[in-house]
Amino acid sequence: MSFELSAEQRCAVERWRDGDNVRVMAVPGAGKSKVILESCRISSARKTLILAYNRELCDETKARLKAMELEHVQCMTFHGMATLCVRPVHDDMALFQLLDDLEQTECDVEKVFAEQILIDECQDFRPSFLSLMGHLVDAPSDVQMMVVGDLPQLIYEYSKEDPASPAYLLSPSLYFPSTRPWSNIELTTSFRLTPHVAGFVGACFGRQIQSRKQGGPPVRVYTLNLWRAAPLVTSILQDVKSLE
Repeated sequence: MSFELSAEQRCAVERWRDGDNVRVMAVPGAGKSKVILESCRISSARKTLILAYNRELCDETKARLKAMELEHVQCMTFHGMATLCVRPVHDDMALFQLLDDLEQTECDVEKVFAEQILIDECQDFRPSFLSLMGHLVDAPSDVQMMVVGDLPQLIYEYSKEDPASPAYLLSPSLYFPSTRPWSNIELTTSFRLTPHVAGFVGACFGRQIQSRKQGGPPVRVYTLNLWRAAPLVTSILQDVKSLE
């Protein structure tokens, strides 16, 4: 099973096939999962690890890997990796305690070996995840990396103890050591958003988003007066020519 790729998606997969590390900046609905899975498919001779941000995304990816018969690929969350390698870790408090134990004591650790590592939703990557990878992943110096994400979709920056940081997606070479060069690919075409919604979202975040869909209703925004957001949103809508 392989996918029919767009030109942008194909460029990312080709850089991966050529042996580069790849950073993929993807707008909503750009098919980043398709890029990840196709990259795994073309590298069937290498041990591959996909790190997903949450259980729902992980389960969905596992199901697709099984359907594609990609037995060389493991997909897990960071908490799941900690559970597999050391002991049950079901929440962030348990994760922080495990990291303290790994730093201060000798724990029995069964590391995950990976020649290729793909990190999904990298805009929400956190310092604890980087520390965890250092303790639990056995990777060669020429490990091949792919980080995929979308900065405007960053959610977990608010955490005081362990805030997500866009730095990992913006400058992956500083955090993920590998002797391979990095290629930077942008997926700017959305297969999910209608033209009106793509124009609105692009105006909100100052970016260009192309839509592959046809038509669709105009964007209407409803908001509570308590938040006083209506005037701001209305001005954005008025500035987007595609929504007139």
